[in-house]
Amino acid sequence: MHILLESKPEVILVNIFGGITKADTVAEGMQRVIDETHTNIPVVARVKGVYTRSPEEIIDTNHIHMANTLPEAVQKVVELVKGGR
Repeated sequence: MHILLESKPEVILVNIFGGITKADTVAEGMQRVIDETHTNIPVVARVKGVYTRSPEEIIDTNHIHMANTLPEAVQKVVELVKGGR
């Protein structure tokens, strides 16, 4: 995320799909980076994997938009780039 933020993108799309990946850990990491960098760049995230809590319960910022499917995530990215923040 730090490397992505250095390039000053308009929107960041994160697509994590892992059978044994702990989705809550990924969500906590994304939340931590947003908090630490104080970025206002929107992030669209599709995070699927095993978890004890859903990523939606962890994400607490208006800069991360959760999506259930990759097409939904891409559609949200398009909306954000076109000014639908």
